[in-house]
Amino acid sequence: MAATTKITGNTPNPVALGQSVSASFTVAVNAPGSGTIPGSETVTVADTTGASCTGTVSAGSCTLKPNAAGADTLTATYTGDSNFQGSTSPGSSLTVNPPPAAVAVTLTGLPATSPPGQQYSSFAVALSSPASTQLNGTLELSFTPDSSVKNWNSSYISAQFGSACANATAGNPPPNPCTLNFTIDQNPSSATGGLQVGTVAGTITVKLAVLSANGTSVLRSSQMSATTTVSAAAPGVTTGSVTIAPNSTQNGFSVQLTAYSDSRDLVSASFNFSGTGLTGTTSFPDVALGSAASSYFPGTSSLPNGGGFQLTVPFPYSGDMSVLEGTTVTVTLTNSMGTSTQVTGGVQ
Repeated sequence: MAATTKITGNTPNPVALGQSVSASFTVAVNAPGSGTIPGSETVTVADTTGASCTGTVSAGSCTLKPNAAGADTLTATYTGDSNFQGSTSPGSSLTVNPPPAAVAVTLTGLPATSPPGQQYSSFAVALSSPASTQLNGTLELSFTPDSSVKNWNSSYISAQFGSACANATAGNPPPNPCTLNFTIDQNPSSATGGLQVGTVAGTITVKLAVLSANGTSVLRSSQMSATTTVSAAAPGVTTGSVTIAPNSTQNGFSVQLTAYSDSRDLVSASFNFSGTGLTGTTSFPDVALGSAASSYFPGTSSLPNGGGFQLTVPFPYSGDMSVLEGTTVTVTLTNSMGTSTQVTGGVQ
């Protein structure tokens, strides 16, 4: 019995050279004949460039990749068997576009050096001219800690993209390295996104690992990257974070503050009190922090700010607590790299 083979679709069409096409087909018995073509029998789809693919009748499709750009035609051939005659479909047109040209790309908005904790909202993948077609890319973010850094797990990264990373998991810090997928639509000339520098000394590297159009790379260089370095430095106390608070469970009061030490070490803290509630200026001995420093730094759940910490230091006092209302305290911190600038606070 005679059978008719048809191509019912080519997806995508047009297609870029180097991209695969899914060809759909059917094989049916011609009337007034009857019966069903066995699903296990095969159909071969071929084009005019020498590309071909084979699929079963039950599958109804196969995938091929044209070998040249230009106007192309696909045909599907069913070879037949002892019960059904073979047949070839009419041609189905396909347009194969030339591969996209390589584009000049730069990574912008990231300085050579950075202070800890800085946000760079203007970091961008910038094209030399607007994209002629949609581009898909992948950025890879990696981190190498400075040799001065103490107790750092190199599996993690002291930096993150504004939208986190494609391979990060909920409740966990970004891994080292981490990746971010992005899209540049047709006509725009850049993709912009935030880059958050962490609070640990080291070198942050952003690499443009992938930039492609329709599955074909348009990168001129596979080593395109930008780096910024967070240098090991003296601690920094966050402005406005120093407060004095009465203790709720024992006599006295505490000084609380938020700070960072990008080498993840601490030596001491200095507290200098003054105000109407105290006579003149009262200085206390420096508080040694070296042996306990590692407990102040956050665990992996709060990275990339792995050099940041909160510090609470209690001070015994049995007098009238109302004197604290007129008291201020000036705090400095010291690590292996030096001493912080002074930050003053009071009761809030």
